[in-house]
Amino acid sequence: MDRVSIPIPEVESNFEYGYGEKEKEKQKEKEKEEEPTYSVGRFKKLYEQNIGLINGIVAEWLFEISELIDYELFKRAIEIATDKGKCNKGYVAGIIKQWLDNNIRSYEDLKAYEIGVKNRREESGEYSQYKYANTNERENEEYTRKPTAEEVEEIRRSIDEMRRNRGQL
Repeated sequence: MDRVSIPIPEVESNFEYGYGEKEKEKQKEKEKEEEPTYSVGRFKKLYEQNIGLINGIVAEWLFEISELIDYELFKRAIEIATDKGKCNKGYVAGIIKQWLDNNIRSYEDLKAYEIGVKNRREESGEYSQYKYANTNERENEEYTRKPTAEEVEEIRRSIDEMRRNRGQL
């Protein structure tokens, strides 16, 4: 026999175990660091596709938002802004602020919140759909609706009468 083998099982296993565990921990830390970047990348892409270019302020805001809410909730905020025709950072930020004020941080939280609001409104007899608009947009329809032809004619008569009275003075 020309071979000589010297078994060193303890040294080899200790070395592999120690080295492997440290490497696994380093890999986990690296993955944790990469997660927000990946998440921010998704937020960034969605923002650019629906709202516009990203400057330094928007980039910082997107990073903060990506740590506070999930992607699906951000996507829903963009959808609401798009449906309202108000595709800008301020409007989306307002929607998200309302959600954060109500401790809504995920799409599932939002669904649960909306079900709760719907149930409370049905119990109270109020059946209007929940709106995310700010208070300025929740104006009384009586004052913001288009006037009827009769109302327009009545206003014209009033204006004509005021003009005649002014000419008589």
